[in-house]
Amino acid sequence: MNMIVNIVLVQHLKIFILLYNRVFLAFTYQEYEVGIIIAYIKDERIKRGNSNVT
Repeated sequence: MNMIVNIVLVQHLKIFILLYNRVFLAFTYQEYEVGIIIAYIKDERIKRGNSNVT
């Protein structure tokens, strides 16, 4: 009985870890993309600011 319970728990844990990793990767990728967009916008602002100064 204990062996069966352990196997079921391990399988559930594996599924949970896989799902968690998927979600975690998705979130980190979105944050990464947002970071790139923010950096790009800041870069554009700096370029515009410099062009206005000159």
